[in-house]
Amino acid sequence: MTAGPFGDLVFSRECRSPLSAVQPEGVTFHLLSGAVAGLRRSPALRRRYGRRGFAKAILKLATPARLLYCVVDEDGEILHDGWLRVGRWSRRPVGPRDVVVGPLSTRQRARRRGLATYGVISAMEAMRRRGHTTFFIGTAQDNVASQRLIAKCGFSVSAGPEPR
Repeated sequence: MTAGPFGDLVFSRECRSPLSAVQPEGVTFHLLSGAVAGLRRSPALRRRYGRRGFAKAILKLATPARLLYCVVDEDGEILHDGWLRVGRWSRRPVGPRDVVVGPLSTRQRARRRGLATYGVISAMEAMRRRGHTTFFIGTAQDNVASQRLIAKCGFSVSAGPEPR
C-alpha cells in the first residue's frame, strides 16, 4: 500500500491464474461491457442510479475503457456494483491493459454478506479471461471497511510508478 495524492491509499494485484470467489446464495454476477449491455439491464440500472444516473452510466459504458459489474438478487435488484476502467486512472499512471477497480457500492441492507468480495473477485476473473492481469484499487486512509475488502481480494503493496 502506498499513499497517493490527497492521502488516498493505492493497492495492486497481479492475476495470472484463475480466481474464484464464494458465490453468496441467491445472487448472480453480471459484467456489462458496452451501452447495449447496459440497455439490456435498464430496469435494474434505473432503479439503482435513477434517471440521470442511468443516462450517465450508459454514456460511460459506451466508451471502450469502461465496464460495470453488478451482483444482482433473484428479483433483479442490484445489491453491489462497481466500475472497471482499462488503461486510465487519474490517481497515477497505469499501463494500457491495467484495470482500475472502483468506485464500488453495496446497498446498506445487503452489507456483510460477502457480496463485495464476490463481485470484485468475479470482476477480476472476468477481466483476466479477457487478457488483463494487473489490477489497481484505491481507498481513503480512514475507510477501514474498504481496506478490509481490498485485503480479502488479495491486493497488496502498490507496484509501478509513483503517484503523480
